[in-house]
Amino acid sequence: MNQKRALRQTLRRTRQQLAMSAQNCASQKLGLALHRIVQQHARQIRRTKSLKIGMYTANDGEISLDPFIKRSKCSTSSPQPHFFFPIIQSDKTLTFGRRTRGGLPKTNQYKIKEPLKQQCQTINQLDIIILPLVAITLKGVRLGMGGGFYDRTLIKLSRWRPKPLLIGVAHDFQIVPETPSDDWDQPVDVICTDRRVVYSRSRY
Repeated sequence: MNQKRALRQTLRRTRQQLAMSAQNCASQKLGLALHRIVQQHARQIRRTKSLKIGMYTANDGEISLDPFIKRSKCSTSSPQPHFFFPIIQSDKTLTFGRRTRGGLPKTNQYKIKEPLKQQCQTINQLDIIILPLVAITLKGVRLGMGGGFYDRTLIKLSRWRPKPLLIGVAHDFQIVPETPSDDWDQPVDVICTDRRVVYSRSRY
């Protein structure tokens, strides 16, 4: 636990101290790489119409997904993406809801914007989930902020087929040689940073 806490503190501090220009540059590069991954996955699962993508709202220095959203909406290629954002439930798991015309009108206990619960999707209804993280290994072992919301939610996928593609995104310096892990930690399929894409486990 102390190892996790120390690693979180170090990497959170580093990303919080990034200049806005560095953040913007990183998120633009990430957006392009993510768009390519999503298009490839759509071809692999032979999806030609809508694609449901679970997202997050950047907080605490996390790399922004806004350029990816903008690029996806402007793209003329199919399928058409639909974006869903996390809603914290009373059991500390997540469902995902769409933005309304007013954006994300609610604010949760962590001061992060959330959608309303209308058109709410459970995790197994999504085709792709893009996850935030504090640290990650090349094997896809992810260290989050410590709340356990994603791990509690992702463990439900063990009984579902096919599972959504799990993409962990971060600044490249957040990839670490190893991180303390627990039995309930859920690895991701793909790691995407502003500098590289790593397929941590085979999906196809």
